[in-house]
Amino acid sequence: MMKRLMKSAPAARLLFAASVGLGLAGGILIILEAVWIARITDRAFLGGEGLRELLPALFVLLGWIGLRVAVHIAGEWVSTDMAARVKEDLRVRMVRKLVELGPQAVKKERSGELLSTLYEGVEQLETFLARYIPQVALSTLIPIAVLCATLRMDLTSTLILAVTMPLLIFFMIIIGMTTKAKTAKQYRLLGYLSGHFHDVVRGLPTLRIFNRSREQIRIIARIGEEHRKATMGTLRLAFMSAFVMELFATLCTAVVAVFLGLRLIDGSIDFYNAYCVLLLAPEYYGPVRALGTQFHTGMNGRIAAERIFDLLDAEPPGWRSRPDGRKAEPALPGGGYRIELAEVGFRYPRAEKAGDAEEEEAGGLRTGAGVEVQDEPPAALDGISLAVEPGQRVAVIGHTGAGKSTLLELLQGFLRPSSGIIRVNGADMAELSMDWWRSKLAVVAQQTHLFQGTVLDNIRLGRPEASREEVLAAARLARADEFIARLPQGYDTPIGEAVRLSGGQMQRLSIARALLRDAPVLLLDEPTAQLDAQNEALVQEAWTELVRGRTVIMAAHRLDTVRHADWLVVLEHGRIAEAGRPEELLARSGSVYARMMRVQNGGEAS
Repeated sequence: MMKRLMKSAPAARLLFAASVGLGLAGGILIILEAVWIARITDRAFLGGEGLRELLPALFVLLGWIGLRVAVHIAGEWVSTDMAARVKEDLRVRMVRKLVELGPQAVKKERSGELLSTLYEGVEQLETFLARYIPQVALSTLIPIAVLCATLRMDLTSTLILAVTMPLLIFFMIIIGMTTKAKTAKQYRLLGYLSGHFHDVVRGLPTLRIFNRSREQIRIIARIGEEHRKATMGTLRLAFMSAFVMELFATLCTAVVAVFLGLRLIDGSIDFYNAYCVLLLAPEYYGPVRALGTQFHTGMNGRIAAERIFDLLDAEPPGWRSRPDGRKAEPALPGGGYRIELAEVGFRYPRAEKAGDAEEEEAGGLRTGAGVEVQDEPPAALDGISLAVEPGQRVAVIGHTGAGKSTLLELLQGFLRPSSGIIRVNGADMAELSMDWWRSKLAVVAQQTHLFQGTVLDNIRLGRPEASREEVLAAARLARADEFIARLPQGYDTPIGEAVRLSGGQMQRLSIARALLRDAPVLLLDEPTAQLDAQNEALVQEAWTELVRGRTVIMAAHRLDTVRHADWLVVLEHGRIAEAGRPEELLARSGSVYARMMRVQNGGEAS
């Protein structure tokens, strides 16, 4: 794991080596301090030297102390800088990974838990990298340096130190095996609490409508109590282990002191060597004791790092972005693209559910470690064969769950077909550069997300280099300029808490983005769902020029939006039930499309 963390930032390796080197230098300076203290004490009490004679030695000792303080400060700075670099790189890599995984993979994760990992999880690495990991290295190097120093002074004390250290390390291993499970549970509960709290905040209006807010508050309180108990249990173990280690190190130092005292009395060791070894004995156990005090935070960082690498190692459900990917030539001079689906099928991965035998109860809710694989789900799409010519407007309709949105995500490369092949101008989508392909797409989804910034910035997201005049032209085509003009600062109005937009207004901004992008392929997922009839008609008029020479695929629920399509595809249970021109399907006896139109028109009439 440490190797992977160091790979996150190339400069971190040098900083880590510098941190350990400075820590080792500090340990050597401690040995020098002990030697000079013992020498000064020996000369003062046994040699009878006065302050004048000892003054140079005292200045040297003061110099060692000052140098050790400087080395310690430098080591702290270097280790903190190393941790900050690794954290910065990990956050960037995690965001890139989420982009690579795409919307389908992110939907499987709770937003709150992802935010907890991105912020709290990465922050847990601060102490792990800056304190715990360097201390692990120093817990090996400094005791070896102390043993080398004491070996020249007293063999008996050196043997006592060498024999007792493995016992202390064995005790730490036992503690680690117990602490890891408790820390993992604590971290899992924290992520679950963050996820549930985020869900509650987002769903407050719904909870208030159904008078369920108090119940959710009680659930959060119960989960919080479970997290508190898990945290206190882990802290109790950490405090107890630190106390036992301190006691063990103190007893070992006392044993060394007793042996030194007895041998000093019988004259088998001189005062200088005995006092120097006695001063070094606590420093011998010091690094391991310091490691024990940081063991809890170190385990927190280790669990957080495992969660982070689980996310970074996740396999994207869609096509990876390949720098060496192909770029298909446009089929028409205007930039049109021919899209062909040949026997395309897609099946979502099998879902997992918590196993009853291994579930852990968290405040009345279940968070299971064990999982039970459900039966294989039915295919979302099966045997889809379709050719969309450049400039053709294809509408895909069907009941909820028929596979319309899945089809659009396949075309964007966010999902890989389970079977069959998708071609763009004859090139297999698997061989395409996804960055290039998505640059040729403009998408209007069912749910519109507006980012922090002005109205102008949000429209310009479709083409950041666009001029203000081009943005205004796109907004006029999307029939968004009228309500934008009524905003406090027009196009420069910041979107946020102070300015609330309706669903229809947000959708028109999304349409303006797509118009501004001026892409050769348009993917529309019910783009006029939140527009009134008048604005819907106006927007469809604006699209007449836009779609000329371009490929348009529209998934629709409202059948009025597909009347002007060149080709209509009706999906049922993931398969193509029928396909043809809208007017031909409408006139066909027993047509699914005709039946859907009668049902919808009947519902509207009623």
